[in-house]
Amino acid sequence: MYRNLGMDTAACAQFLHVTERTLHNWESGKHDIPFAAYKLLRLLNRMELPGKAWEGWCFHHGTLYSPEGHPFVGSDSSWWSLLIRRANMFGEMSRKLKEATATVEVGRAALAQAQRAGAARPAAAGPDVPTSGRREAPGLNLSLRHIGTSNLSFAANAGSYAMKPIALKVAS
Repeated sequence: MYRNLGMDTAACAQFLHVTERTLHNWESGKHDIPFAAYKLLRLLNRMELPGKAWEGWCFHHGTLYSPEGHPFVGSDSSWWSLLIRRANMFGEMSRKLKEATATVEVGRAALAQAQRAGAARPAAAGPDVPTSGRREAPGLNLSLRHIGTSNLSFAANAGSYAMKPIALKVAS
């Protein structure tokens, strides 16, 4: 592992505060490598991350792997905050949908109970609201009373700067 860091035997021995002979004995398997030295070299090689929070995470060939085995490359982290915000928003929207669904179910249960009780219409309904659950469309207004009959001037196209002069309101 020390060779991956660009160290030779002398540099690694100096870094770990041991002799070159001790390092040679560790490499040959004559003596066990102390866990602290092994862990330090793994951390420096980015094979492990320090602390309990990073337990199970590791680096391999420039890719970060989660404890579940999902890979993350460096470009993934540039959108990490957006991913977290989207996940939080999804949770909030899911909660609101559950609340709305529960409210609708309560309303349906109340309507069914009122219909079973023989009520002609819901208590909050006005006199002209049908109880079929769907409102009827209003009738057609075939009179011309809703169309204005006064002469109006459109201010956007009136005055001395108008492109097409139009008649102003005629005094009646």
